[in-house]
Amino acid sequence: AFTRESGVYSWQGEGHANLYQLFVERAMRLVRAGGRIALVVPSGFAHDHGCANLRRALLDRHVVDTFVTLENRDGIFPIHRGLKFLLLTATRDGRTMIIPSRSGVRSPGMLDAMPDHGDCNAVELHRTVIEKLSGDQLAVPNVRTTADGAILSRIAFRFPALSAVDGWSIQFGR
Repeated sequence: AFTRESGVYSWQGEGHANLYQLFVERAMRLVRAGGRIALVVPSGFAHDHGCANLRRALLDRHVVDTFVTLENRDGIFPIHRGLKFLLLTATRDGRTMIIPSRSGVRSPGMLDAMPDHGDCNAVELHRTVIEKLSGDQLAVPNVRTTADGAILSRIAFRFPALSAVDGWSIQFGR
C-alpha cells in the first residue's frame, strides 16, 4: 500500500511492482544532478510492460552510458542458468537519444575486456527506432550486432506497424 499511495514511487506501472523496480526508482530520485547510477537488474527491465513508466523516466531524465545484457548460461551467478540480467549505468540530467547496447555477454572475462567509456562494440540503438517499434512503452530490443540494429531500423521505418490502418490492421482481443 505504501508504494502505491505514498507518492514516493510515482513511476511504477499498474501491474505488480517488483522490488527491483522500487530500487531503480529510488536510485533515480536520490542521485544528485550530474551523478551516476549503476544497477544490476533483471533483463525484463528493458522490455517488460510493467516497467514502461520507469523505463520512460530513465530515458527522459538520464543519459544511459551502459546497457549490457548479461546471460547466466555459464553460471556467473549461483542461480538458474536461464536467467538474464541488465547491467545499467546512467548519468542524471539529460535525455537518452542513443542507447549503447551490448547483448550476449556471458562471462566475467567479457565484462573485464569492456572499456569503461566509449565501447566501440556496443550497438547504438537510436531512440527514434525504439519509439517507432514500441511506442510509449520504449521497450529496448535485444540486438547483438550492428547489422541486426540496421535491419531493425530499416524494418521499423520501411513497413507500417501490424496494427496500422495502412498495414494489416491487426487487432488483439478475446
